[in-house]
Formats: sequence, structure tokens, C-alpha cells
Amino acid sequence: MLDRSTTKLTLVTFGSQEPLRGFETMSMDIKVEPPEPTSLDGGCILQVKDDETAAAAYLQRVRATPTSSLLPVLLAGAPSRELAERADAVVGDAHEARELAERIWQAIAELPEGRDMDEEYGLLAYLYTRKTALTPIKAPCSPLFYTYPLAALFLKPEEDPNELLLQLQHRSLLMPVRLFDRVRLCPECGKAQINYVDVCPTCSSIDIAKHPFLHCFTCGNVAPQESFISASGLQCPNCRARLRHIGTDYDRALESYQCNACGLSFIEPDVVARCMACDLTSKPESLDVRAIPVLALSDKGRTAVRTGGVEDVYALLDRLNYTHPKMFEEHINWMLRMLKRYPDAPFSLIGIRLCNVPEIVDRLGRQQTYQLLETFAERLRQLVRSTDIATRTALDTIWLLLPRTDTEGCDTLHSRILALGEATVRADGMRLEFDTVSHTESGTRSDGDDATLLLAQLSSRMGEDHQRA
Repeated sequence: MLDRSTTKLTLVTFGSQEPLRGFETMSMDIKVEPPEPTSLDGGCILQVKDDETAAAAYLQRVRATPTSSLLPVLLAGAPSRELAERADAVVGDAHEARELAERIWQAIAELPEGRDMDEEYGLLAYLYTRKTALTPIKAPCSPLFYTYPLAALFLKPEEDPNELLLQLQHRSLLMPVRLFDRVRLCPECGKAQINYVDVCPTCSSIDIAKHPFLHCFTCGNVAPQESFISASGLQCPNCRARLRHIGTDYDRALESYQCNACGLSFIEPDVVARCMACDLTSKPESLDVRAIPVLALSDKGRTAVRTGGVEDVYALLDRLNYTHPKMFEEHINWMLRMLKRYPDAPFSLIGIRLCNVPEIVDRLGRQQTYQLLETFAERLRQLVRSTDIATRTALDTIWLLLPRTDTEGCDTLHSRILALGEATVRADGMRLEFDTVSHTESGTRSDGDDATLLLAQLSSRMGEDHQRA
């Protein structure tokens, strides 16, 4: 934890030997050569005059170094917008710099001691201590055409921040707060560098040209306008009729394109999407659509920061014959098909949503929460058969798939799971609370229903009976 009575800001100059006005009287070190990030005490102010590349590289080093990754990094001078988005703020004088640094230090002081400052925790803790969000910027060379420069500061240069942020969203540590843009991706390589090309609807050649077309009323010939022009005026090249009056002898045809490869005339070309990375050509409607959001910490993300990382507590639940959610859904889909064919083979599902783990962490701490969940997971594991399958579709939601289990067997296990709540009650009254739902599939479901719909329906019913363990 930082001792704000002894910390000081270091003024690091890039492209200038003299400190800017407003900082001369500030009690600080003035460095022309950037110091090692580990030697920074309470943060730094980067004075940028004309060497933004070096300043950006130094900022990256500070954020990528665990011991300095959360320290205030301010900018002085007139930096570009791109550089300013990577720093905490642009300040105009020593007083403003000190006030902003104080607020950041106070937020850092709330973090737990002995935390493991890896890249994921470093990024989440930065968002927590700055109360800020991650905003994407255009990056034409990025696979998604957008990147998150702030997130990239905490990663190695070869790592893709989009992948890290997608994982953090899947784990419910980050959440979208606003849609920034929407891009379409190649279904083969997943990149957004797509070129939309007009092609001939018959032979798919790109060698097409737009021309004005005329329509001869005498013989019905439709051809480019230039083929009707002769030395004596407008004349149909097919029947040789003279075309004197538009609307009487001829008119303009709907066709406006001609393919130079096959000679076809047509009204509108087809459009294909060609990936500039892997050369795959596909229809625009077959492209994958990806939302590009502004991201912020979720409630679970804030809890993870305050506790030094809460997700490994939930990971205790993955010891129950765990399978990946996609594979879990495949098992359900297979059982739905089997049930249509063999009605005497019902199966059941039980969902369990833990309700108050973040509150327990805040009150008891990470270690005692771990012990409480371990007790619950061990008792639950004793109830689950070796043929049952489990998964987690959210950080706090467990699903159990019970093959060849009818309503009676499902209700029995459901009652025993509800009774497990008593095993988590502590002497101080704190207990693990959870909502549940159970369902036995009997084969009456419509053919179009699948596992995704079934789980969504059950999830919406979770806890509707208000039964809490």
C-alpha cells in the first residue's frame, strides 16, 4: 500500500530539457532520461514535447511492470488524443496533478495486500481505481478493426487485447455498457478486413461496367447506348430501325450493367464479401456479426478486485463431473432426440444459482468463503452420480444433467440439494444462499426446441418458488 506522505511524482521529459510552467515549484524529481518503472515512487508526469513514440513506450513499460502498473501516469504539455487516451489525464499545473494523484492513491489503498498483480488483475484493478471504462478506437490492422489501447498497455506486444477482454466478459468480470460499433467478420479466419465487391449475377466475374442502356420498341433489343449511335443518329443495331422519339420508338432500359466476361446485361449486380486476409469469398449474410462495446467492471469484477480475485472460489464448483457448456448442450440435444424415439428414457435437469457469494467475500474474506464453498461442493458431489454431468453457464450458475431420471428421482435429488444449505450455516448466521429449478423432460417438447431454449426457459424460472436453502 502506498504511503502518501512520502510518495512523490517524477517529472519525466521527452523532447524537452525544461519543465513546463506550473511544475517548477512542485516537489518532484525531474528526469530527462526515463527511470526504471520499479524506481517510481508515487507515479510520474510525462512531459511530452515532440517525442510521443518514446513517451508511449515508457507508459507501456510502467503499466506492464507489476509493481508500477497502478501508479498514476499523467501527461503535461499538448499530447495527441491517442496518447492522452492511454494515460490517466492531461494536467496543466502541479496542484491539479497532486489532487488527481491523491484520488488514485486513495483508491489503490482499498485493494488487498499481497495480491497477485498479473495482467488480468492489473487491468481490472486499474478500472476499479480510476472508475473508468474501456473505450475502443479504430485500428485498421487489428483483426476486429478496433482495439482497446488501455487494455493493451497491460499485455505483451504480441498479445491481442480483444481476446483477453472477450474472456473477461465470458467470465462476467467485464460487462458492456454501451454499443460503440458493430463489425462483420470473415467466417473462416474471423477478421474484419472485408472487401465488398460487385459481381456478375451469372458468372460472378468482377469485370462489369455500368452503362446507359436503350430499349428498341420495334424489335425489343436492349443494348448499351453507344451501340445505338451511328453517323445518321440513333439506330437499332439489331433491326436497323431509326429511333427518333423517346417513349414512342425507344426508351431507357432498366438494365444498367454489362458483364465484360459473359456479355450479360442486368439491372443490379450481386454483392460478395471477400476477406482481405484469407481470400475467402462469401455472401454478406453469412458473415459473423460482432458487437464492439464500451466495457466496464461488473459487480463480480469489482468484487474480484476487492478480494484479490474471487473467480478461483467459484472454480471449486467445476469438480462435479464438469463438462464444457457447449458439450453440455450437445448432450441435452442428443437426449431430446433419443426421447422422441424412446419415450421410456426420460432425463432431468437441476439448476443452482448461488446468490450471495460476493456479499460473503466482503464480510468474511476470500479464505473463509473458499472454505464455505468447498463444504457445499463436497456435499453436492456426494449426491451426484457418476453418470450425471455438470457445467457452469455463468460464474455463479451450475446445471446438473441427470440421464434416465424421472420426476420422482429428480424431486428427491432436488430436495436433498435444498437441504445442503443447512450445511453452510455458520455460527454468526452467515450462510450460502442459492436459488434452484428442476425439470423432467418427458418427450412432449416441439421439434424446434433445443438445449439453448430449454436452459433459457429454466433459467428464467430459477427461484420462482422462492425456496432458498
